[in-house]
Amino acid sequence: MRRRHRTTAFVCAAVLASLISATASQGATRHAAPNGSGPTCSEAVPCSIVTAVEFAANGDEILIAEGEYTLSSSLNASRSNLSISSRPGSAPSLTSGARLKFTAGGLTIFGSGTSVRGLAVISPFGGTTAPLRIYGAGATATRVMAVSVSHPGCDVNAANVRLTYVMCFSFSSHGLAVSLRDGTSTTRVQNVLAISQQAGAQASGIAVEASGTARLDVAIINTVARGGPPEQDITARALDGARSTVAVTSSNYRDRTPGLGTSITAPTAASFNQTADPLLVWGSDFSLRPQAGSPLIDRGSVLAVGATSEDLGGGATPRGGARDIGAYEHDSVLPPVATPGGTMTPPAGSGLPAPAPLATAPATPSATANGDPGPATTLVVTRARVAVQRRAIRVRTRVAVPAAGVVTQRVTTGRGSKLRVLCSARIRSSAAGTIPITCTMRRAARDLLRRSTQRYTITTAFVVGDVRTVSTQRVVAKRRR
Repeated sequence: MRRRHRTTAFVCAAVLASLISATASQGATRHAAPNGSGPTCSEAVPCSIVTAVEFAANGDEILIAEGEYTLSSSLNASRSNLSISSRPGSAPSLTSGARLKFTAGGLTIFGSGTSVRGLAVISPFGGTTAPLRIYGAGATATRVMAVSVSHPGCDVNAANVRLTYVMCFSFSSHGLAVSLRDGTSTTRVQNVLAISQQAGAQASGIAVEASGTARLDVAIINTVARGGPPEQDITARALDGARSTVAVTSSNYRDRTPGLGTSITAPTAASFNQTADPLLVWGSDFSLRPQAGSPLIDRGSVLAVGATSEDLGGGATPRGGARDIGAYEHDSVLPPVATPGGTMTPPAGSGLPAPAPLATAPATPSATANGDPGPATTLVVTRARVAVQRRAIRVRTRVAVPAAGVVTQRVTTGRGSKLRVLCSARIRSSAAGTIPITCTMRRAARDLLRRSTQRYTITTAFVVGDVRTVSTQRVVAKRRR
């Protein structure tokens, strides 16, 4: 009899322990509101968003009420397996829904396995970082709008991250930056708008970088990538012997630039990628949607891994015969709004400043009959000096610029499909004058020079306003062990 009581007591204790463990793994639900205060974080008495996120425990769910949250520093989600989302039925927008506006910093995900959903994160005043930063392995972002004036819209630097129905928009840097320092990762980018408005070398729609011992694979599906001029919609580079592979399917982009140690490919012959104008238009809800006749409509991949039943604006997906390319489905009812600054520029009333124009370019004569620029458009660049070091190769030049603007430089080898970017550099000039610029090639390029003589093409460009002048020179670097 006593043994039976002991057995019953043991079973009860085990069941109770499992229930406590399950409850602990599920975590608590914490509520945040724009005017929240105190430590309670209940639905009846919500707390501030800083208290809700930064004092959460592993596995907690954080529900963020609609409204505007102004933050003067980064909001750091350091715990693992958090769920940070707007309340059900809320759609992220520049002017409605749950929106976080940062005067400095951004929403930073450090904890592994954390998910972010249904939020707008915005840096309208310049800020100090990307408004959405993901540094936690296995994190996901779904239906998130990230807009930055002075940094990448989204910055991913972690393994096995997934972005689904996300807008990454920047006025002055990459739309989406994906990088990995060490380790192995497969990052998935699906139904994303990755857009940069900045002219110059740091203007990719999607920029992928691997370094250290990283092996970084990025799958891009149903995505629109647009970089500023010159066209650099999807770029990839690998440093210090790292490797990176980018596979693009059912996406819209004009240009792809693989660097040394990288590849950007369509995984199958029937990859259904497109280069045509996406014909995007801003809707009255400040969504950047395909307009009637857009090649994005019903052309998305049927792959459902990481997909959702709602687009960034909360509409059903797919809405027509198939899923659209991009973060929003076409809406024939939603009225468009005028965008005087161009299709990609958020319209008036969005709460964002207009992008500051670069200084006006000096007057130049028209092109000659054969299409070559006239003599006044010539960019004066000194002969490149190549300094070979033990682990790097540095290319140094000096550029005479006629006004304030942006100087970019890149060093390549090979041609056509074998073109490889070895390094790129960018510097802004504040006035007319002569400025030095250095482009540094890392270990992979140095290893090539140990094996054989290399022929480098050095392309230097000066961008001011909508005018771009280019100078190209070729240099031979002899084999050096």
